[in-house]
Amino acid sequence: MNFESLFTAGSRSLGVVGVACLTFSAAAVSAQESSSLPASHSDAAPKIEEVVVTGTHLQSSSFSSPSPLTTIDAQTIENRAPANVLEVLNEMPAFRPAAQTAGASRAAVTAQGVQGLADLRGLGAVRTLTLVDGERFVPGNVYGIVDTNMLPNSLIERIDVVTGGASAAYGSDAVGGVVNFRLKNHMQGITASVQRGQSGYGDEKQTVASMAAGTDFAGERGHFVLGLDYTDNGGASTIYARPYGSVEPGLLTTGSVGSANRPSGTPALLWANGVEAANRTPGGIITSGPLKGIAFDAGGNPYNFNYGTVYGGSSMIGSTANYGYNPQANMLLGNPFKRET
Repeated sequence: MNFESLFTAGSRSLGVVGVACLTFSAAAVSAQESSSLPASHSDAAPKIEEVVVTGTHLQSSSFSSPSPLTTIDAQTIENRAPANVLEVLNEMPAFRPAAQTAGASRAAVTAQGVQGLADLRGLGAVRTLTLVDGERFVPGNVYGIVDTNMLPNSLIERIDVVTGGASAAYGSDAVGGVVNFRLKNHMQGITASVQRGQSGYGDEKQTVASMAAGTDFAGERGHFVLGLDYTDNGGASTIYARPYGSVEPGLLTTGSVGSANRPSGTPALLWANGVEAANRTPGGIITSGPLKGIAFDAGGNPYNFNYGTVYGGSSMIGSTANYGYNPQANMLLGNPFKRET
């Protein structure tokens, strides 16, 4: 067997499996050519006519990466058909929804609005470094965080996510990890798509239109790429717009969290149904002093508020005097937004 020609043929794409096959083959041939074996054993051993190296067509950028790497390609994004690309990232276990279209607080804040902020490991978007083609990108707010809504979905070739060991190479703003968007810098022709949809409850109505185009110019000495995205999302209401919201689920604090100011053997937090606010009503309520418990209806008339069992001073169960005022009643399931990129 000519090992020189064998290694030359497999040198272009030799995977781990291929190395194992070659090592085994070398050992087998060495055993056949050993002079210490009886002739009968040498004759009985099967001759290897051909060695097939497998695994050479496995293509993944994570094989050559010094850090754990997850890659999301353009086909995956297209199949998901998101309103913005962060919807795809937030489906990965390593990401936690930040203050964006369906964030943890689900409330638009002044500095970030409904921006698409990548948040790895829940350490905060400011600790997740967002790159475009390996370079730092223009931030979208005063905190220096990149708004992923600025990137047209149609121009994204793939997304590389480094989920660990990134701060040593990229700096302290990559403590949570790194998200690198690779764009279609050399695409030719035009692609376009339009989609419409809504939730099964008739809300979250959205229209998404996307187009990308690319061409060479100046005798292929230059290349021009254009990406356009438009999104109009009507948003969704609160938990009361869903069947599970009618039972008013919520979390109760039995005492000061992290302290012993609660009865022995009682958990710090309780999940229950029928949870309503004990410190606010549509018309207002007096929460302290000798008039504590006096509430006011829509016409301003006072009445005695019917407290249930109050936990933490702000939530109660066992009373329907404040139906519709669950602690999550002011949090939208999805913020309405329009996006033009």
